Amino acid sequence: MSYFRSIFLGAVFCASPSWSEPDRLSLLIGSAHIDASRDYQQINPGVFATWEDRAGGLDYSLGIYRNSYDGVSVAGTAALPLFEVASAEVSLLAGAALYPGEGRRFRFHIGDVAAFVGLQIRRDPVFLQVIPGGGSDPAAIISFGITLPIGR
Repeated sequence: MSYFRSIFLGAVFCASPSWSEPDRLSLLIGSAHIDASRDYQQINPGVFATWEDRAGGLDYSLGIYRNSYDGVSVAGTAALPLFEVASAEVSLLAGAALYPGEGRRFRFHIGDVAAFVGLQIRRDPVFLQVIPGGGSDPAAIISFGITLPIGR
């Protein structure tokens, strides 16, 4: 799938009136690769727009970032909030990301599109995502950044 097709599909997804204004903007800063046997890019700047509490009570995100292979990826996720404690939220996270030329490195992939599941922990203004490696290198990926509510 080309970059342009991914961006087009994301734009179509966001074009309906109920999806036009995201509720949250997240800035991805970096990642840590646990028990990795090789060097990965640990600084992963990116931006994600999130629409909260939509269809099925899920939070949907769409974004673009510098991936761990030093390329550009586009990703879409859905997060199911599990519980909220004080001002912190823990969610089950599932998604797919386009890794041009690298997607086949992932255990679960279709071509260059990799699928993943994990946990997302958010306490404004920070977020943390923990994604198991699925039996491959690395054992897990921890990504982190800043997240802020918008459009409210």
